[in-house]
Amino acid sequence: MLKPKPDALKDLLAIQQQINKLFEDRLQQGGGPAFPAGTLPPSARAGAWQPPVDAWETGDGFVVQVELPGVSPDDVTVAIEDRSLQVRGERKKPAESGVRSFHRMEREHGTFTRAFTLPKGVATFDVETSWQDGVLQVTLSKNAAKPPSKKKK
Repeated sequence: MLKPKPDALKDLLAIQQQINKLFEDRLQQGGGPAFPAGTLPPSARAGAWQPPVDAWETGDGFVVQVELPGVSPDDVTVAIEDRSLQVRGERKKPAESGVRSFHRMEREHGTFTRAFTLPKGVATFDVETSWQDGVLQVTLSKNAAKPPSKKKK
């Protein structure tokens, strides 16, 4: 009796689908230890442009830096909605300069949204933003610990 030949292409496609699912699951989870379970909008899961982000905790609060080269600060919005930090914006295509065809076009353009679930202890009313060299920095303070109440004797 003859054994069927293994279908290498079928096996590779199955592995690729598993890897794609792992990446999709990770993107949907978003964030890291300081910003767990960050949510991504449907456009992010569909492969829209996503600027890289660094996020970390300091003694006084939390810092998020978003790389936005080629984006005007006027085209970016930072908001806090339901314990979620939302950074939205758009990198516009350069104006037509008479070029009819490109030899290479790698820079992505269009709208983006990054959203991060804020950890407990963030003072959502105390947010500072700054912009330097195409990097947006969002600084969120921690809620000040309430001083122990003094009991009257």
